[in-house]
Amino acid sequence: MSNGEHEIRTPKGLRIGNRSVVDGKNMLQIKRGGCEDYISAESLVECIHGLPVKSIEFFTAENQRKEA
Repeated sequence: MSNGEHEIRTPKGLRIGNRSVVDGKNMLQIKRGGCEDYISAESLVECIHGLPVKSIEFFTAENQRKEA
């Protein structure tokens, strides 16, 4: 994959960071001013909503058809 395929962007196209894997878990890698840090999807949702998140459940198109 090229670097562009790892980029995470807002719906309007602003670049947030890169998708990365740390200890087998998908994370958002953020670089700024020569520093870098990582945040999980759960931690990001907690920051946005202000409530603790136990887990995020993902559905594929196949899962959605079975539930319908």
